[in-house]
Amino acid sequence: MGKTIPISERLESRIERVTESGCWIWTGALTDSGYGILSLRVKGRKGPVPTRAHRLSYVEHFGPIADDDCVLHRCDVRPCVNPDHLFLGDRLDNARDMINKGRDKSQSTINRAKTHCKNGHELSEDNLVPAYRHRARICKICWSENQRKHRKNRGKQNA
Repeated sequence: MGKTIPISERLESRIERVTESGCWIWTGALTDSGYGILSLRVKGRKGPVPTRAHRLSYVEHFGPIADDDCVLHRCDVRPCVNPDHLFLGDRLDNARDMINKGRDKSQSTINRAKTHCKNGHELSEDNLVPAYRHRARICKICWSENQRKHRKNRGKQNA
């Protein structure tokens, strides 16, 4: 079997330091979502195990981390492995960090950002259907109009 190269050397050989930002950009393989990835041989596992490069960098510089801990980026640059740009958090911290940095693309966040309904009515607190305030933002004017149409059509069907 070949010589085993220490992880620190493998990491260092795939880093490009960017002086303007301070980021250490991973130049090796990337995941589909843009994070650096490195394959490691792990005792008891068959074949190489893909591991995120920023997690390895954190471990190399600060020591072991729990499996359920997340390594977050202060710089918000996914391929960055600079340990000064990394910090630990749990999944909730990771979600909050994503929202605070404007990377949350969930439907609920998109809806919260809307200021007007599709018909141009302002989505103010006074113009939201109360029963739906915490599940969706429904325009009271449009909802009332739809209810009137529904009652009118139901009356025609019963006649």
